[in-house]
Amino acid sequence: MAIAMIRTAVTGAAEQMALVLRRGAFSSAIHHAGEYAVALLDREHGVVSACLGAPTELGALRGPTRQTEAQLGAAVWQPGDVWLLCDEVLPGAYASVNCFTPVFTEGELIGFAVARANWPDPASPGLAQLGPVLIVHKGQQRAGVLDALLRDLPARHRLHGDLGAALAALRVGAARYTEVAERWGIGTLAEVRDLLAVQTRRRERDRLASLPDGVYRAEGSLDGLGGQRDLTIGIVLRITGADLTIDLTDCPDQTGHGLNCAAGQVIATCQATVNEVLHGGAPIGGGSFRALRVQLRTGSMLDATGTTYTWHEMARQLVSDLICRALAPVAPHLVRAGGGRHSLVISGEGVDPRTGGRWYGAQRIAAGTGARRDADGRDAVQEQGLYLPVEILEHAYPVRLRRFAIRAGSGGAGARRGGHGVLREYEFTGDAVISVHIERTVEPAWGLCGGEPGLPAEVILNPGTAAEYRPASGESFPVRAGDVLLCLGAGGGGFGMAPVDSPGAQPRGDHPPSRPGPG
Repeated sequence: MAIAMIRTAVTGAAEQMALVLRRGAFSSAIHHAGEYAVALLDREHGVVSACLGAPTELGALRGPTRQTEAQLGAAVWQPGDVWLLCDEVLPGAYASVNCFTPVFTEGELIGFAVARANWPDPASPGLAQLGPVLIVHKGQQRAGVLDALLRDLPARHRLHGDLGAALAALRVGAARYTEVAERWGIGTLAEVRDLLAVQTRRRERDRLASLPDGVYRAEGSLDGLGGQRDLTIGIVLRITGADLTIDLTDCPDQTGHGLNCAAGQVIATCQATVNEVLHGGAPIGGGSFRALRVQLRTGSMLDATGTTYTWHEMARQLVSDLICRALAPVAPHLVRAGGGRHSLVISGEGVDPRTGGRWYGAQRIAAGTGARRDADGRDAVQEQGLYLPVEILEHAYPVRLRRFAIRAGSGGAGARRGGHGVLREYEFTGDAVISVHIERTVEPAWGLCGGEPGLPAEVILNPGTAAEYRPASGESFPVRAGDVLLCLGAGGGGFGMAPVDSPGAQPRGDHPPSRPGPG
């Protein structure tokens, strides 16, 4: 009885934290797009409960408190304090900021409440140079510190609101966590935590033990810049009894164009994928992943140091797909075909003619997921965050959304078809500079067991006109008021051989061949 009640209580606490953060934030990236995550941790920094914007946020949630304690010592934790740390110090993703507070009961540290959110402001990565910053001391905000942190940021008033929402979420999480500990006792809480961890570990080992021992390999490629197939990642999975090792040392050295990942990001991706494969994405607890080891090579693009991680999601999606590809020969019933997620991001900046103020925005284009043996891939998946409602988008930026639809035919053919990407067509109402970042066009999301690959992502400026132009990945280009940008999300791979007369086996295509563009 106590186990179920405590588990329900801490899960509800995390969900309430998420609700407070989302409703209180000023930034549309948080309250509309949902780019945040919250968690309660134990005093060893293990996850007790979490509400994640994306499964791959798990590792990032545990990092800030560990990093702060490693740098400043365990004595740094005091009741009523709140700390702020930008991920890039860990290192991690740019412009993601974590706020966290230690939680005490009867003078004893029982764990932490953590709130994490994206700050979509091009100036915010400078916060990463500061390391952990104490922003609330003994329950009192350090106003001078907060003002100094935000003074040089263009969106400082909005970010003040976001910080206020994060602090409110932490107060709620800490209060609920304390209530659980006081009702059941610190000892009982620790016993239940340990028991749940043992149950989770046993379930994980049982699933691994059901797979045949062996060494399983796969490889796949990212385009890199200029569409060159020069970023091939090889993966080796070793299953020995109830233990799994994922070896990702066979990959290129870190690059100069933002496709790098920090080690923690890659480990979190491996954990999320293993949880998806073995447990269908079941809730993650303190005993998760004890049987998993991830091997990386320092200085490689999957364990980069002293560089940027701007487009890390693109490499992480490939790693996730490779795990499934390697296991497909022995566990086809557990894995999915390749997915198109994180293969297209557009960003833009300029002056809004309505206000005269500068604007900056970025958007991932939703894609299709890979099919499984027993299910088609999902259409229009936006794994990290959601699209802004059209009226919010058009109010915030000088654009009109002319079309938003499923990109029919983009999913790979198969006995089970891959998920379709989306089609989004923007018309600009002011001049701007647009950047596009497209990946996996040379080797799109692959099919499994005879399934066909999905269509790659595409971007077309002024489609169907004499000025039609298809920019290359990494290219920045000016647009004028009245220009139209068509973004086509990638499709997921199919699973199994498609019947000859299946509609999914017919040729696909949404648009005529490209015409030459400027330059």
